[in-house]
Amino acid sequence: MKKDTTQLFLEGMNRVVNVREYENRSIAEDVVEGLLYSFSLGPSSANCQPWELFIPREEAQLEKIVQATLDPFLTEKSYGAQGWISKAPFVAIVLMEKRRSQTRIGEKGDRFAAEDIFSAIQNFRLIADTHDLATSVVREFDPLRLNESLELPWYVEPLAILTAGYTQAELEIPERLQINDFVHWGRWQ
Repeated sequence: MKKDTTQLFLEGMNRVVNVREYENRSIAEDVVEGLLYSFSLGPSSANCQPWELFIPREEAQLEKIVQATLDPFLTEKSYGAQGWISKAPFVAIVLMEKRRSQTRIGEKGDRFAAEDIFSAIQNFRLIADTHDLATSVVREFDPLRLNESLELPWYVEPLAILTAGYTQAELEIPERLQINDFVHWGRWQ
């Protein structure tokens, strides 16, 4: 039984890829609650729990999010490059709450907080997969523009835009490095 469970986990991890095409189908409220709960189970250095999620509820907010996005190469002034976000059934701005991230070790805490937050995002994405939901994490945006346009407080920093939804799109599973390509046993090779 354990081997079957491990294989299912590995298959799910392999399916966690960015998807930018969703069906026009809402996600049940209890499923969204479960996704948010899985996010809250992310690791937290010194238990600061530095994450916040801003979930837009108006079309105007979605448009502001899209207008802060950049193309995948972060080309200057490529604003609005990720228009597909406005069609995602679930959109959240993933934020670092800097007062909490810095509370115990100062600005160094931001690094740990960012790592913890991306682990929480992975939790969300893995649970989304168990509900046959596809996800995407967008990091190509102007955080200052996003903060200002959504009138977010000074003490939060946008780290990612997280989307989820049902899709019929074929997943584009990238080639992965082989273990021997990145593991160095006792000496650098």
